[in-house]
Amino acid sequence: MRVNKHKWMVVAVALVVMLGIATSAHAAKRVLLVGDSWAQLMWKYKSLSTNFKSFGVGFATEDGTFTAIGATTAAFWAGNIGSIQAQLAANPTIDCVDLVIGGNDMWVWNTSWSEAQKTALLDSVQANLWAICQACLAVRPNIQVVLHGYDYINLFDTVMKDPFGAAGLLWFGLGQPMPAQINWLFLGLDERKKALTAYNPRIKYVQCNGTLQVVGGYSANIPGQAPGYVPWPGGDPNLPSPVKFFAPLSGGKYDPIHLSQEGYKWHSWMATAAFYNAWFRTYPY
Repeated sequence: MRVNKHKWMVVAVALVVMLGIATSAHAAKRVLLVGDSWAQLMWKYKSLSTNFKSFGVGFATEDGTFTAIGATTAAFWAGNIGSIQAQLAANPTIDCVDLVIGGNDMWVWNTSWSEAQKTALLDSVQANLWAICQACLAVRPNIQVVLHGYDYINLFDTVMKDPFGAAGLLWFGLGQPMPAQINWLFLGLDERKKALTAYNPRIKYVQCNGTLQVVGGYSANIPGQAPGYVPWPGGDPNLPSPVKFFAPLSGGKYDPIHLSQEGYKWHSWMATAAFYNAWFRTYPY
């Protein structure tokens, strides 16, 4: 029988395409997004699954339908642990909890605070984070909790562009902090997240500080990851993240806290590179 090589080549290509589509269409939920508006926007933009596909692990996807809620705090989720556990119970393929939380707890801080006041705040947030981690880990023995750090916000360029708007009001309310003061406040939060990894090997921490500065050309200091987290902190803690990665507002203004779709893509890229890529390749079920 004569074989039409061209015909079989077309069939082979078609099969590859169909397999690719099938893999994407049947991607399993592997990550539960839990947290505040950063988690909510990551869920809206499908930031994690976009990176999973680009890394070649597109058989995994995330879900944040009921657990990625803007304006929530670590205190809120510590008091609503049952909601997280219910989602994990309802989705047995999920083996990772991506926890982006704690930022809203920080907004009670002011530059006039003493170190003792700041320490008490961070102790409280860490206790709530630990309660959330314990609750997630108790559901199944294979669950990993990924403490997904924030990146540096921008209360500098955004205030200059909008001194009497939302950015300016937030900046004045916090006591007119310089970028380094805000950055080190959040680095204190990240220190507490990093410390929690010593309590259980199934708790991971991803440092994102400076990611957007590196991508934007502000710094070459790529944030270090486990086990040593060197360099710590990433980027330049004296500077904000580039304003171009923040959500654009009308009149040429920018949101000082929330990122654009591209910003969250890079934020999720770091978590994928630091943890999810290797995890899904090791456990591709």
